[in-house]
Amino acid sequence: MKKLQAIFEQRVLDKKDIVYLLSLDNETEQKLLFQKANELTGSVFGKGVFLRGIIEFSNVCMRDCHYCGIRVSNQTIQRYRMPVEEIVEIAVRIRTADIFTVVLQSGEDPAYTPEVIEKLIRDIKANADIAITLSVGETDRDTYLRWRKAGADRFLLKFETSNPELYTRLHPDCDFDERWRCLKDIRETGYQLGSGFMTGLPGQTVDMLADDLLALAGLEPDMAGIGPFISHPQTPLHNAAGGDPLMTLKVLAVARLLLKDTYLPTTTALETLEHNSRIRGLTSGANVIMPNFTPLKYKQHYEIYPNKAGTRSDVGDILQTIREQIRAAGKHIESGYGHSVRKRFKGSKG
Repeated sequence: MKKLQAIFEQRVLDKKDIVYLLSLDNETEQKLLFQKANELTGSVFGKGVFLRGIIEFSNVCMRDCHYCGIRVSNQTIQRYRMPVEEIVEIAVRIRTADIFTVVLQSGEDPAYTPEVIEKLIRDIKANADIAITLSVGETDRDTYLRWRKAGADRFLLKFETSNPELYTRLHPDCDFDERWRCLKDIRETGYQLGSGFMTGLPGQTVDMLADDLLALAGLEPDMAGIGPFISHPQTPLHNAAGGDPLMTLKVLAVARLLLKDTYLPTTTALETLEHNSRIRGLTSGANVIMPNFTPLKYKQHYEIYPNKAGTRSDVGDILQTIREQIRAAGKHIESGYGHSVRKRFKGSKG
């Protein structure tokens, strides 16, 4: 217990401290870790929880990542692409629901050219006073800049693992250095940056998770998504064990210790593994939830992992469940855009 308190009092955590925290197996000490993370969240953000409405507008992807159900090699799923007009209509609906951010997420789909994405951004901004987060994968610096100038506010690109060997095994057609080049370009072209990684990947160790957390802290992200790996039956990792909810919560809590002013979601993947774990996430450092506004006819096919929470639920039911979970965590929904509170963005709407 004394060692735990000593770590809490340190201004900077090193890798040894992080490994110690992730290895806590005493329930009382785990609760102290979660409590500390919750206190830090409250000291910066209060009890407010920000909602970001997701639209999964295409499940077509040219990548072949070994953990992902929408990988190009999966011939069993029904592919779809949403028209720009329909995406804009749903973005307007999100804003009407008093949610101030839309997250536009897809596979790396070449049909959505830089021109199409630019039009999508401009059309949304013309029809709704809403912040836009893009989550559409890797591209070149000029394209990131183009979309930023069109009005995109944020970009989410997870590095998934900071270990080059593990990254290469999981992403046979991707390049580790290229992923980090993209993250650098996203930052330098003026976006609020979101990144993150998975817990419980096959071959991942606690030592690697500590490295992931340090790599994440080094990025100084404005938002960080951390969720458990869940195996998909149509991938090479179909027999692999899934991530552990408790370990994911510990990683989330340590992320809060390292990143005091970063938005941290409690993820759908965590809720999928363990019902009502959103509540535990909100009391362990998280302050963001991302309700899914993708129409039912599409979202059952956006199967990155199976049995995703809310896949067969109407958005009204999803929002009602989220409201109840937020209240159960002793918190409330925060209005406003939820732009970065980090120093470089203070006073900016973009």
